[in-house]
Amino acid sequence: MINDQEFLHGAAFLRLIDHGEQIKITHSSWIHPSIYLVDTGNSKSAILFEVSKKPKSDAIWEYAI
Repeated sequence: MINDQEFLHGAAFLRLIDHGEQIKITHSSWIHPSIYLVDTGNSKSAILFEVSKKPKSDAIWEYAI
């Protein structure tokens, strides 16, 4: 059985894969347990998944790599 975090990560990756471009996704757990580096060939991005069951706050999360 998959947990909530795995379920949400999978949904996000499905959106990336269905976008149509070839991508490379690297799990970068040495930076953070829930961060992934995405390389499309034209650009590079980092995705940090933060999963919370608490009500949403007004806080903005920013991480620099």
